[in-house]
Amino acid sequence: RSTGVLTIESTARTGFVQVIATYRNLSCSAMVILTTPPLTDVGNIHIVPLTVSDITGYTGKTFTLTYNASVLELVDLCKFTDIKELSQGHIPGTGIWITDVSSGRIVFTVDRGIINGKKLTEVVNAIEFRVKTVGNANINFEFY
Repeated sequence: RSTGVLTIESTARTGFVQVIATYRNLSCSAMVILTTPPLTDVGNIHIVPLTVSDITGYTGKTFTLTYNASVLELVDLCKFTDIKELSQGHIPGTGIWITDVSSGRIVFTVDRGIINGKKLTEVVNAIEFRVKTVGNANINFEFY
């Protein structure tokens, strides 16, 4: 398993920014909430789409999203369905298996086929949060 830290310096205003990281010909991108200054829109909803780029297969890959649970409340583990999912298990019709949900951490796998030899760029999941209190969201997305 390879992990690392991506440090971003930006003059962008508070809001959303797409971050793309590449490691050994695999790319991962995610929408990150910029929280300088901290989130102040208490009660508002944010949907965070998790995008993978140039992926050739999902077999054996685990996706992990961490966030500041004192600032963000989990509302839905997958916006691809009409049902609000909040617990471990398979999300019907999506190929997504939630394997761990704990305070500030979501882990899932994906069981979807990709045509052999093709590279795919897609939103692999979209997770919904509500801002509970003013603060930094500290959202981090990785897969291995």
